[in-house]
Amino acid sequence: MRNRFLTLLKSKSYTLLFALWTGGTYWVCSPRFVDAEVTPQWLWAVAGGAVWLLRGREGVVPFTPRQAARVVCLMAAALAAYALLQGAGLCPGRNGFAVTGRSDNPAGVASALALSAPFFLGTLRRGKRWEHALWGAGLAAVAAAVAASGSRAGMAALWAEGMLLAALRLRRRQRVAVLALCLAAGVAAGTFLYFHKQGSADGRLLIWRCTAEMAASRPLAGYGPGGFEAHYMDFQAGYFAQHPDSRFALLADDVKHPFCEYLGVAAEYGLAALAAAVVLLVRLYRRGRGWEADCGLLCAAGWAVFALFSYPGRYAHTWLLAGVAVWMLLRAAGMTGRGTAAGRILRHGAVRAAGVILSLGLLAGTAVRADAEMRWRRAAHRVVAEGWEAVAGEYEQLMKPLGREPPFLYNYAAELNWAGRYGESLRVGERCLARYADYYTRLLLCDNCMNLRRYGEAAAHARQAARMCPGRLQPRKALAEALMAAGRRDEACRVAREGLRMPVKVESAATELLRADLHRLLQEAGNGRFSTYKDSQRAEW
Repeated sequence: MRNRFLTLLKSKSYTLLFALWTGGTYWVCSPRFVDAEVTPQWLWAVAGGAVWLLRGREGVVPFTPRQAARVVCLMAAALAAYALLQGAGLCPGRNGFAVTGRSDNPAGVASALALSAPFFLGTLRRGKRWEHALWGAGLAAVAAAVAASGSRAGMAALWAEGMLLAALRLRRRQRVAVLALCLAAGVAAGTFLYFHKQGSADGRLLIWRCTAEMAASRPLAGYGPGGFEAHYMDFQAGYFAQHPDSRFALLADDVKHPFCEYLGVAAEYGLAALAAAVVLLVRLYRRGRGWEADCGLLCAAGWAVFALFSYPGRYAHTWLLAGVAVWMLLRAAGMTGRGTAAGRILRHGAVRAAGVILSLGLLAGTAVRADAEMRWRRAAHRVVAEGWEAVAGEYEQLMKPLGREPPFLYNYAAELNWAGRYGESLRVGERCLARYADYYTRLLLCDNCMNLRRYGEAAAHARQAARMCPGRLQPRKALAEALMAAGRRDEACRVAREGLRMPVKVESAATELLRADLHRLLQEAGNGRFSTYKDSQRAEW
């Protein structure tokens, strides 16, 4: 009796720990961080994983898939209720979006809810009638919240999960008809969504094409972690250099995500890694039986469809839910438990000791990273009120924990530029360029080079920025000024005239100011003079 009570107590403690872990990845956000939503959730997820690993060092934990499903569904239902309140205008959204949950945009809340939906299989499988009614209402709230978010990828993922579940529950002969119907419905929905927001869809077609070229250039190993941000914009610039009259010119923007995670994985890790992940999931499902296997498969299918059009892998909750889904697949395949090879390995003394060391290391690393992120946030606010000299030492100290993070390097270089330390800003900006070769970094480096009178380098950076986003006037203006300062007056006038003839995607006061600057440059060129580069003529960054 005592052993049974202790086992029950231990099981409840694991359930509570898992609830805190999962809920944190859905709900935690803090204005103390530069990225108030995504970064805190990732730090919470890593710290929670370390604590879970530390608690579960004996190899097998008294925690069942049904308990995990209940926790996930409860958290998803609460998040869906909050999202619906945002949709009704009773709670504020974030970053200009009406429905975001606790994420930075609708893709975050939609991915959390769409990937949580398959876990309702575990709650609706057993229980009393009133329990079924409550969990059914929670599932309906999840579907309604995904629709309210407006995320097309989230709605497609939910549709795919529902159709796949129907196919799994039907006989073999009926599955073909259902899958054919799903395919036809998917094509029709895709056609409607393309013409519903054709500009957005065409922009993604450009991104997919350039990312595919990037993946094809290194098909086996890819460019490594972070390779997309480090190299994609150069491929986009190369595309427009070869197709200067492309219909995508006005749609081109600064890109941080491929909007198709298959292409992103292929570009960073190669096709072999992508194929291995797909084969592993299929083999696990074929060995499994029961609702756990179906839940794991549906969660994987939801991610697979969502990843076609968005970036669910950016969020911590996606990886946590994927981990739970894989655990369910392994359990359904009979590959976990005390009597299995995995269970015996996990209970080995050396493995348990390594787990403790790894857990403590993860906790320490998370604490250091959280402290560095909060110090960076404070320094970024202090520099506005107190000036660069008050925070220069703080930024220098932050180079050790954050010196490989492109956003920090860019911010550091930008602050140095505004402080007038153009040489230092150029050195930090070049480090950033190796990991963050984007439009704004190029403009920042162009501004530094102009102030250092290195006009040839400034023109090169401005020209590359103009190729990356050919529909924008700012890099054309910067290029014309760099060429004029370098004494290449005829070329500068040609660039200025091209800029004035460019169609503009959105008319604004900033656009009119840029056109006025280009007119001024042409007038000064006609008068045989050119004013020196002024601090007030800063780049768009």
